[in-house]
Amino acid sequence: MNKSTAYCIAKPDLEELFNSSIELSNFGRKIFEQEILFIDSYTLSYGTPSATERYLTLMEENPELLQYVPLKHLASYLYITPQSLSRIRAGLKRRR
Repeated sequence: MNKSTAYCIAKPDLEELFNSSIELSNFGRKIFEQEILFIDSYTLSYGTPSATERYLTLMEENPELLQYVPLKHLASYLYITPQSLSRIRAGLKRRR
C-alpha cells in the first residue's frame, strides 16, 4: 500500500463542528450526498452484482490495485472472504 495520511474525527466532534458553522454543515451534507449518489448509481448500473462481477469490475476499473493492495484487503472491500476471492481468481485463470 502507498504511504498516506488519514484523519479521523469522532461523530460527536463532527456534529459539534457542523453545528458551529452553516458553511461546514453544508459542506458535510454535500459530501454525504455525493457518496449516496455514487452508491445509488452503482446499484442502478450494476444491480446487485455477484462477487465475481464485483471483482471483475474492480480489476477493470483499477487493475493497478493488485500491485499495491494485499488480497485480504481487496476481499474485504468486495465483501467476501479471502478464500472466496482466491476461488474466484482461480476460476478465472482456468477460463483463460
